[in-house]
Amino acid sequence: MITYIPRENEIEYKVSEGDNENIKAVSRALFEAGFKESSKRYFVRASGGDPYFVIAKPYAKENENEPDTMNMWIDVSYEFTVTAQYYYHTHFDNAKKAVDVVLDFYNEKLAEYVIITPNFNIAYADEAKPNWKDAMKLFAEKLPIVVPVFQQMLPSIPENSHHCHSYRYNQGFPLNDIVIGKENNQPIVGREIYQVSVIFGKQAEYYFQN
Repeated sequence: MITYIPRENEIEYKVSEGDNENIKAVSRALFEAGFKESSKRYFVRASGGDPYFVIAKPYAKENENEPDTMNMWIDVSYEFTVTAQYYYHTHFDNAKKAVDVVLDFYNEKLAEYVIITPNFNIAYADEAKPNWKDAMKLFAEKLPIVVPVFQQMLPSIPENSHHCHSYRYNQGFPLNDIVIGKENNQPIVGREIYQVSVIFGKQAEYYFQN
């Protein structure tokens, strides 16, 4: 495990010096999962907001200008929010469940899968597929579920919030939810709609349909 270096706008606190029960619950779960360094401290942005833990992993960077590490976060409030490396995030009512999911991402059992459009990101978690052909096959298998969900939720997103979660139980999604968020995305190599898969600590992989 590696030590996370706080940014200038982050204030660091030691878990041992506080009495927030939810923070202590995350700390215990992180320690038991093997994230001993990450379990000792949490952070709050200087501008305010919920406290959060950071789990860092060495990054498979391809040039010297890229960061040495990538991060995942667990935000702590009345619930526990896990945010993955690229875009996907999900919520839990239990600290151990949140840490278990972090461990699955860290150990590359789960990966993020994201469909990018000019105005929206559609993201979910699924089994990590290091081989690009397998990842494309997984995208194709989930598309008949994801597209109708997106079409159904689209009218309500602008009036409700920046993003929404649509839960699809027993339909092959390990974490059950599909996250649809409003984003201003730029085309890549002339493509406005494309797909991205991300295994924690790895380079994002981009997929373009002909």
